[in-house]
Amino acid sequence: MRSVKLKLEALEPLVITNGSAEGKSHESLKYIPANMILGALAFAWRNLKHLEVGDDNEEFRHLFLDATVKWGHAYPQVNDKQTVPIPLCYQKIKNYSGLPTVDEQNAQKSRVINLSALKLENDETLRSCLPNDWLHRKDDVVKLKKLEQGFMCIPQLCMPNLASSYKMHVAINKDRETQQTKLFGYQSLNKGSSFISEIFCPDSLVSSLKDLILKASEFSIGHGRNSGYGKVRAVILSDELYTVPREPAQNICKLFLLSDYISKSSWQEPLLSLQEELERYFINLEIDFESLSCLYDDLISFSGQWKLPRRTRKIIAKGSVINFSHQGQKQSLPLAFGGFSLEGYGRYLINPDFLNEPFLYPQDINNQIDSVVKKAVNRVNGNLIHVLRMRSLLRQSLQDAKLFVEDEAIFKFISSQNNELSLNASQRGNLRKIINMLPQNQWLSKFEDILGKTPKAQWHNSSGASPFAGGQKFELSYIVKKFLDKQSFVERFLANKRSELQLIGGDISNSEWEFYIKEFHRHALLNLIKLWDMKAKRG
Repeated sequence: MRSVKLKLEALEPLVITNGSAEGKSHESLKYIPANMILGALAFAWRNLKHLEVGDDNEEFRHLFLDATVKWGHAYPQVNDKQTVPIPLCYQKIKNYSGLPTVDEQNAQKSRVINLSALKLENDETLRSCLPNDWLHRKDDVVKLKKLEQGFMCIPQLCMPNLASSYKMHVAINKDRETQQTKLFGYQSLNKGSSFISEIFCPDSLVSSLKDLILKASEFSIGHGRNSGYGKVRAVILSDELYTVPREPAQNICKLFLLSDYISKSSWQEPLLSLQEELERYFINLEIDFESLSCLYDDLISFSGQWKLPRRTRKIIAKGSVINFSHQGQKQSLPLAFGGFSLEGYGRYLINPDFLNEPFLYPQDINNQIDSVVKKAVNRVNGNLIHVLRMRSLLRQSLQDAKLFVEDEAIFKFISSQNNELSLNASQRGNLRKIINMLPQNQWLSKFEDILGKTPKAQWHNSSGASPFAGGQKFELSYIVKKFLDKQSFVERFLANKRSELQLIGGDISNSEWEFYIKEFHRHALLNLIKLWDMKAKRG
């Protein structure tokens, strides 16, 4: 048996749904089901052979019908490696982060516990078992929260950065006319996303499979294939000899489901069916039902050929962990357990390394994707990323401007104002008008024009604790000039701020830094005048 690793690159946005949505909104899956890949390549095989139906062809039957070849789900890719489902036994501590995301550099905030490896003695508590450096404060609440279902790369334990978009469309009738009252929406995985599928193939069919993939290197999957969605490029990454998961050396084992498990008998509960299957391979097998990390779910899907829903199937969800003990192995383990192995279901690992330790230490990584795909992503998302970066800078400037008036030096400046000598409301209003109505580079010159007119004496006679001179007393005219002057303001209040700003897509550019300064400077001074007004009213 050979293992063929197939990489799928999205040349267009992908709408990958299970076809079960009854409403007008479809949420995309985060992976490509194996039956979509199987169906697309079966259609390509028939076109290449110029056959309307391939059921009578032996090669077609072995490739696509009788489970001789076992197709696998395409899970997100990280650094040319396939990810695995996040184990359901992983949970995070409340108020801390879960698993980090690729490219976000936040692994140091993660506090994730593997419950399948955590054993507490009678007198032990979860808090007493935690590593010494895990809690920032002694009074932090130690409460576990479930992680969102998704995928992770190993051994770094990072989640893929899988971006998606949402668009609304207008329905079109049989006459190709728009129906304005009928809208529907699709969530799509962005162009440039990449996935890896593992296909199990006998040696006798490997050359046929690889030849088919090379000839049909680009094909469409999912919904919206006539609307600019679904086109992918298939690339063979490797073709290696496959061996089934290693036989467990110890008598206590952890079975990890790489894909959903479906019972071969539709009337039988999946967990009982899985137990019966395991008993065929292990002597005196006993499942530890008290320590299960399992999730039952309904698999709802749709037949593209018949244009009808497939029957609902009860499953044990991927990522489930089942602990069991045994006294020996009867025979070699199969490629997959349960039914529908042709479509990628029932795959598993025995005692994977990422289930060994109770406390997890993820590592930050940067995803290295192909330059062609990276350019495609930049073309599609360039404008969107620019908008997101500018919006992020604006929000950060507004937040920092609120914190500006909490600075101790600003507090001293406002507190030092003597109502008898301080500016009146009209003069503060003129200052507010300068900041609101004029460009930043005209503030100082306009203020100097005001000083040249009456009542200039009040500007010079009033004083305060200057934030620009360590709280020493200076005339208000001098202090306000310092506030309005961009260079002196930046040197005093934004000296190290640029290095602290973090944006999606890389370091802050010079133009973005100037935008941040402009917005922060304006809103900080407006907040200062507002606080000044409040001080004058209170007395």
